[in-house]
Amino acid sequence: MKVVLIYSLIMIVIAILIINLSNLFRQDKYKDDPYWKFDESVHYRPKLNKGDFFRLTGFDFGWFVLEPISNFIKDREGEITKGKSLSYGQKALYYWWYVDEQVTNGGFVQFYYNDYGQYVPTIIKSLEYIGDEKMADLIQRADNIYQKNRKLVTV
Repeated sequence: MKVVLIYSLIMIVIAILIINLSNLFRQDKYKDDPYWKFDESVHYRPKLNKGDFFRLTGFDFGWFVLEPISNFIKDREGEITKGKSLSYGQKALYYWWYVDEQVTNGGFVQFYYNDYGQYVPTIIKSLEYIGDEKMADLIQRADNIYQKNRKLVTV
């Protein structure tokens, strides 16, 4: 009985070590991602009307939450300078918007043609952060296909 308990504890410790090592390597993947940095001391917290928050649904609610973030960032330069003020959840919403607007309009070809490929690491990290591993995998697979065929898409 004592041997089984010790064996179980050893297996748990090994599992924890493996998880921590995989997280360590995963973090390196995003270490150089300037869009993923977050400085909590300057966290952007938009003022949202509580009545609208509970009243709006669907697209209207999505835009209600996204619009202040988009207005705060303003442009691609702001994504680096002001983007550090966005929480990881806010980043997930903001960068997912790029995928949604481009891919639903013209597919992944449009997404890459319009130069949104630079955000792929951030988009994947955002999806992993919110727990959408399937969508993160889809974006990664699309990026792998693009990387193999980029000469067909770029002019």
